[in-house]
Amino acid sequence: MTRVLFIGQTPETVDFSDPAIPAAFKVEKIHAGSAKVDAFLKSVPNLRIEKPFKRATLRGTIQQVLIGATGRSLPGGDELAP
Repeated sequence: MTRVLFIGQTPETVDFSDPAIPAAFKVEKIHAGSAKVDAFLKSVPNLRIEKPFKRATLRGTIQQVLIGATGRSLPGGDELAP
C-alpha cells in the first residue's frame, strides 16, 4: 500500500488527475487526516514565555522541554550560561 504524507496544502490545491497521486487518495481522506493532525496538535503543550522573563522562568521552560524530549534535565546550578 502506498502511503502519502500530505502537509501544508488543502485538497483544493491538489491535481487529482496527476498519475503520481494514488487513486485511493481522496478529498475525504485529506480532511480526515487533517482532523487527526488538528487533534494531535491540540494535545501537545505549547510552552510559551511572556516577555520580559526571568532566567528562572527560561530555565524552567527549557527543563520541561528537555525532560519531555529526553528524560534528562539541565546540569546543576541555578544560572544559565551567558
